[in-house]
Order: sequence, then C-alpha cells, then structure tokens
Amino acid sequence: MRLTDSELLLRRAGEGDAKVLNAWWNDGAVMAHAGFPDGLNQPLEETRRLVRAYAASADRGLWIILCRGTPIGESSWQLVDSTTACCGWKICEADYQNRGLGPRVIRMTLSWLFSEEGLRARHPITSVIWDTNLSNTRAQRVYE
Repeated sequence: MRLTDSELLLRRAGEGDAKVLNAWWNDGAVMAHAGFPDGLNQPLEETRRLVRAYAASADRGLWIILCRGTPIGESSWQLVDSTTACCGWKICEADYQNRGLGPRVIRMTLSWLFSEEGLRARHPITSVIWDTNLSNTRAQRVYE
C-alpha cells in the first residue's frame, strides 16, 4: 500500500521503521496530545513486535507518513466492525506541524478506505471514526 499526494507519501510500516516509531512513541513531546506526556517508555523490541502484528493483520494497518522522502509521522486504522473503521494519525516531527499536512493525510486515508483498491475491496465500509484525545483541540479543528 502506497498513497501519494505531491510531496506526501503514506506507506505501510515495516520492521525498518521500528526505530523511528519507537523514538516518536517514547517522546513525551510527541505523545502528550495522546495522553502520554512522558511517552510510552516502550522497548524497541515491543515496537518491532507491534509493527509485525500490524503487517500480518487484514483488519488494521500502520502507515508511515513521509514528506519528500523524510519520515514525519504515522497513521493507523483498524476495523471496528465490518462497516466501520477507526483511524488516527500524528505529524511527529515538529518542523512539519502546522503546515496543512494533516487535512491532506486525512483525505488520502479516506480515499483509500472507501476505494475499491483499498479497505472497501474487502469490507463494505460506510463510516469512519477519527480517534483523538478530548484535550487535543488542534486535531479536532482539523477533523471538523
């Protein structure tokens, strides 16, 4: 799975992405909006295990967001039931935040979820839930 929009690319996360994901997930500044102001304090091997589990599943996915080839964030989705997907994303690199990339990531994700090449090919998706912490008002404005 590879989605492109000019300078943006969303692609499935692989084991080679575990180090950058681990660094982001353990960074309190990155994870504070998700309710983890001290980060997840997760060992690298656990992150590798999670990346492998996402890759092996047909009911959920973990993607890396790249801008001009640079990893800048991550996005994930999972089926809630046969017709509903729950999604989340974050721009983890501060230099790429507040640049209008979030709405583009959302549009790319929605396009894939509802496309015949994407999740809809296997499930009759009719609705999407975007997941965020209630205190994350910045993300809520983007979702609106």
